[in-house]
Amino acid sequence: MNNKKVLLLLVPLVFMTSCSENLSPKSNNKESKLEKEIATIKEEQENLQSQVDSMKKDKKELQQETEGIKEENLLLKKKNEKLAEDLKKVQREILSQEKIKEKKKNKEVVEKGSSKKIDTDKEIDQNIPKEAKKPEDTEEEVAQAAEKNTEISFFLVSPNIDDMSGDISRYLMPVELNLDLDLDSAEKKIKHALDFLFSIKDHKYGPDKLQNNLHFSSLILKKIQQTGKTIIIDLEGKIIGIGSMTDVFTKKQITKTIEQYTDSYIVRLNGSESEWRCSLDKSGMCQ
Repeated sequence: MNNKKVLLLLVPLVFMTSCSENLSPKSNNKESKLEKEIATIKEEQENLQSQVDSMKKDKKELQQETEGIKEENLLLKKKNEKLAEDLKKVQREILSQEKIKEKKKNKEVVEKGSSKKIDTDKEIDQNIPKEAKKPEDTEEEVAQAAEKNTEISFFLVSPNIDDMSGDISRYLMPVELNLDLDLDSAEKKIKHALDFLFSIKDHKYGPDKLQNNLHFSSLILKKIQQTGKTIIIDLEGKIIGIGSMTDVFTKKQITKTIEQYTDSYIVRLNGSESEWRCSLDKSGMCQ
């Protein structure tokens, strides 16, 4: 009887032990799988973090490179500005030297002309008998002198420019001159008008402070002739603008001066019509 009781007590114990042994491997497998998944997630997280760190590093390096490029651009800009200033300085020096040479040349021409005139006047005066000399001009001589008087004009630019739209010729102002010369042809009038225009080397002119956009240029009238009904005007030298929107007036001062005497003309610069046409052109398309 006692043995039966012992057996009855041992059977559930053996069963429970058997169940426990059967369940344990399954539980261990689940835990192992879960641990692997956690390890995989951690590894992916570490990889992502590594990628983020790498991207941050690349971004920082890119920012540094950008800042370096900005600094280089700033330095290049300063160098370009300095080169532009140096170029302007050289241009001013060249123009100054050209003006000095031209003034010297003009002075020599004037002095030679004055000297010849004085010598000629003396010779004429010495050869005229005293009784033939007249103390005063006669009425006929006065009338002839009046006939020789000729009015010409050249054009400068108004200092008050407020609107560049439309016909900008309205800003060109005539400067009138009375010459004690008998200029009986359009060529002669154009010649003297352009000679006076090119002789002005200051930017401001007269009490009205008219502007001369040709003051940087070194132009002379080399030759003027009429072929058929067309007047051909040959200029020599350089046309140099003042570097602003008013450069459009630089050539118009010349053409407006010509057009008051003729509407059929050709201008050539240094023997070339295209050089005149393309002077001051900044597009690079002129031919």
